Amino acid sequence: MFSFSENGTRLLFDVFGSRYEKGSIAVSTNLSFDKWVEVFGTPELKAALVDRFTHKCIILSYQGKPVRFLDAKKRKEEMKIAS
Repeated sequence: MFSFSENGTRLLFDVFGSRYEKGSIAVSTNLSFDKWVEVFGTPELKAALVDRFTHKCIILSYQGKPVRFLDAKKRKEEMKIAS
């Protein structure tokens, strides 16, 4: 896992803040909201971002094997059949 620098976090927050209630943002992550503090640095900033993301939003949660993993497995099987 990586974390943003303080400057990077502020810039990203500014982007999300400028879109807040003006347009859509799609976010894909494998981290639950409680782990965002590890990426964004402070509990306060994480709370502000989660507040903006979850206000008037739809959260889709995917449970299961990663799609890329399943695609790779399928390609491997297809290669066996073609051989």
